[in-house]
Amino acid sequence: IDRLLPEVEAAVGERVEDPQQRSEEEIKREIEKLQARQRKQEKKHGGKTLSSLEELARKTQEVSVRKREELDGIKLTTKGTQENFDERYKFWRKSCKAKGKQAALDFNGRLTRKGHAGNLDFNHREEKLSLQVVRNSQDAHAAGTTDARNLSGGERSFTTLAFELSMWEFMETPFRVLDEFDVFMDDTYRKIAVDALLELTSTQQHRQFIFLTPQDMHPFLKGRANPPHVIKMKDVR
Repeated sequence: IDRLLPEVEAAVGERVEDPQQRSEEEIKREIEKLQARQRKQEKKHGGKTLSSLEELARKTQEVSVRKREELDGIKLTTKGTQENFDERYKFWRKSCKAKGKQAALDFNGRLTRKGHAGNLDFNHREEKLSLQVVRNSQDAHAAGTTDARNLSGGERSFTTLAFELSMWEFMETPFRVLDEFDVFMDDTYRKIAVDALLELTSTQQHRQFIFLTPQDMHPFLKGRANPPHVIKMKDVR
């Protein structure tokens, strides 16, 4: 037997010792039971064999690893994007505050030409703007108003013009248009308004300005070195 054992093992495989010393019939029944159990499990998984399930699990694992790497890349990109956004948002907040202060100073400076004073209060969080006007800038006890209805027609028009010009400083449009900017203004207000507009046009010659008014502008343009081009429409009959 010992002499023939290597040949037998080479033909049918190495001898397996059974600790339970089961008979051939018992081993066959155990094999049939395991095979039936295997078929039941394969049926439960769509009729796929164990080897096909192992292959599917291997491919799924590869896809899972690849997707996890992609997810890590997306997280890294998202983190960088969020950091850039936070930095830009901080710059935007600082820019808003700086431009708000600049607009308020410009607004007040234009009102002082007529002896008034004013302030612009920007609430960027609530997206609200409060405007205050004091008629007499030299009177420390003069009361201010935030209601345009408390201003005369000329004061209201001049205040509106001062506000528009202060906000123009932050607009990059190549042309600017004002319609009836001097409505309700008396000659004093109109002269100050025209002077302010022409000063602005002289410092921004790269832009085109168009001012529409039903009033006669010639009295305020006499004697100027470079008067603007005036187009007058025919009177309505």
